Amino acid sequence: MADVSVLDVALNRRRIGTLTLLPGDQTLFAFDEAYIDDGERPTLSLSFKDSLGGLISDQRPVRQRVPLFFSNLLPERPLREYHERASYRNIAEVLWAETGAEDVAEYIRRLVFNALIGNADMHIKNWSLIYPDGRQAALSPGYDFVPTIAYLADTNMALTLGRSKAMTDLSLDQLSYLAAKARLPEKLVLDTAHETVQRFMGDRSASAPAH
Repeated sequence: MADVSVLDVALNRRRIGTLTLLPGDQTLFAFDEAYIDDGERPTLSLSFKDSLGGLISDQRPVRQRVPLFFSNLLPERPLREYHERASYRNIAEVLWAETGAEDVAEYIRRLVFNALIGNADMHIKNWSLIYPDGRQAALSPGYDFVPTIAYLADTNMALTLGRSKAMTDLSLDQLSYLAAKARLPEKLVLDTAHETVQRFMGDRSASAPAH
């Protein structure tokens, strides 16, 4: 049987590191030296970026689970346990710091829209970053917009927004609180939310059958 204790990690078909199974059911991720030394290296994930913008190359082994970035390899339940402390504020802070106003506006637009359709499953895995030029982060196109309330009796959002998870608590006050905590421009957040609701209600009115 082939030895699978060491797996190559590739980015754009280029090997950049390895995942190694260690004794004691531990897993270690390590970047290749060539990737570390490359000043124009493509970005694997912001989770490997330090506060000064450099690469965090010194990784510690983790027991029984893969390192956080590779958590998409896990089944649904362990994946949710991985991200149980995440919040919509966390996502907003990252987008504002790494992408800017345009993506933050789109983030608020999607957040409001998914509350309006009753999507209780917009967990952190449904918010992704892409790197169009290989290095600079951008909010990915939207996906998994499903009105889960139609078949699941759950009126809570997947993550905390401000002081609550309840979809019915989503309000301009809650969004103002989010803007303040995540240090977002309040006008951008509230204007985007208002526009989204107006467009949503307009689309519903246009599609409603005539009586």
